[in-house]
Amino acid sequence: MVERMELDEERALTELVGRLETRFPTLGRDQIERDVTAHHVRFEDVTIHDFVPVLIERQLVEAYRESAQE
Repeated sequence: MVERMELDEERALTELVGRLETRFPTLGRDQIERDVTAHHVRFEDVTIHDFVPVLIERQLVEAYRESAQE
């Protein structure tokens, strides 16, 4: 069961990278993957991981938008 959850989360994070790359193509996939990984580390100790990809996406979209406005 745990392996399945890890695979589901890994798949969700991979899909997240793709969505962010589509929305922010100037950043490049490598940068987005590094950002997703850096944010994911912050959630390592949480009990429920179902919403981690959603939280990461919200944080990064906000950060990328703010960065684009500067």
